[in-house]
Amino acid sequence: MIYLLENPEREQERTLARRLLARGLEREYGIKGEPLIETAPLGKPYLADYPWIHFNYSHCTKGILCGISEEEIGVDIEGIIPYKERFAARICHRRELSMVLEAEDRDAMLTAVWTGKESYMKYLGLGLRRDLREIDLSEALMRQVPLDGVYLHSRLNGEYGLCVCCREPSVIIHKVKKDS
Repeated sequence: MIYLLENPEREQERTLARRLLARGLEREYGIKGEPLIETAPLGKPYLADYPWIHFNYSHCTKGILCGISEEEIGVDIEGIIPYKERFAARICHRRELSMVLEAEDRDAMLTAVWTGKESYMKYLGLGLRRDLREIDLSEALMRQVPLDGVYLHSRLNGEYGLCVCCREPSVIIHKVKKDS
């Protein structure tokens, strides 16, 4: 299940991300309270008391995204990233760079590539430890075809972009309110 909380208070992003996770765990699994979160050697968080439940969350000033699954999952949310040639050249595979340069909205396309890379690397549990130019997500992002058995579910609105990386061919994102 994927949960989205838009426009959190900046100083509360991390706290709200944990609350969003706790809410999802209660709703999906009946687990009450904040769970114990441990970190794997390469930095991927996991639930120490529930190793069969996988989760990932990401936050920025525009929203908090939390994915919970019984399989690996990676998520990322970012405010729209302004296109800058040097940044794009540093993170994009040559096919992705062509995609960005040919896009009507370069900022939106660059944001889709970045959130795709982040969510994919989080899915793998690697963080950003590889040369991102070696990873080509262009087909997975543009045509919704699987990449190594996983799908990238990219969404853009005027203020942010997000991506969910998982084995499921479709996802439903549930928007939640801060007070609910």
